[in-house]
Amino acid sequence: MRLSLSCHPQLSVIAPDLATSQRSALETQLKKAEEKAQLAQQNADLAASQRSALETQLKKAQEEKAQLAQQNTDLSTNQRSALETQLKEAEEKAQLAQQNTDLSTNQRSALETQLKKAQEEKAQLAQQSADLAAIQRSALETRLKKAEEKAQLAQQNADLATNQRSALETQLKKAEEDSRQAQKHADLAANQSKSGQTQPLNPGKNSESVTSP
Repeated sequence: MRLSLSCHPQLSVIAPDLATSQRSALETQLKKAEEKAQLAQQNADLAASQRSALETQLKKAQEEKAQLAQQNTDLSTNQRSALETQLKEAEEKAQLAQQNTDLSTNQRSALETQLKKAQEEKAQLAQQSADLAAIQRSALETRLKKAEEKAQLAQQNADLATNQRSALETQLKKAEEDSRQAQKHADLAANQSKSGQTQPLNPGKNSESVTSP
């Protein structure tokens, strides 16, 4: 049976217009989906660049921390050696003072004062090194926390872009299915129209044959 819409010009105009309108809407949705996907990719690339920069900063901070710790260790070692030398000399002087019974009490007191001062300086230096290490550790931990927060935000942006892409693909699939259903309905309407056009002709012919003398 050949499809004919000559007796129903409105259907022949409405069906293509409906399909064209739906196709235009689908193309618009597809273009928006592609733009959102491109924006999501740009966000993901930006997040990757930021993560790389943060990792570089963190690595540099760790290297600086290690270098500073080594410098503090070297400084502490030199100072400890100097203090130990001073302490040894003070002990030798004190021993010499003890051995020399004629050494005055004032001289012994002065040696003891020097020894105490050396011990206090050593303890103070050790405390300063510990305080400096604690401050540097706190600063590095703060920078690391900020870097982790930025990396987490970048991951959330990437996940959001993935979800949006999936939703758009679902909408596009549904729109394509709706378009196919609309085409089926248009074809069915055309077939019904053609059937309604040709069926009354046979009864008319039979009527003429019956009424003829």
